[in-house]
Amino acid sequence: MGNIRCPKCRKMINEKDKKCEYCGFDGIRTYVSKQKRTESENKGKSSSSNS
Repeated sequence: MGNIRCPKCRKMINEKDKKCEYCGFDGIRTYVSKQKRTESENKGKSSSSNS
């Protein structure tokens, strides 16, 4: 776990935060879970296409 950029204001924030301390964006956890799901799907596609 670490820091990410807020998708709204682009400031660095902790990915565990519920909302951005700078702009108040309150979808941080949803955003992070979507990002991780996308990354894992992309890893699966790249490893299967390399076969």
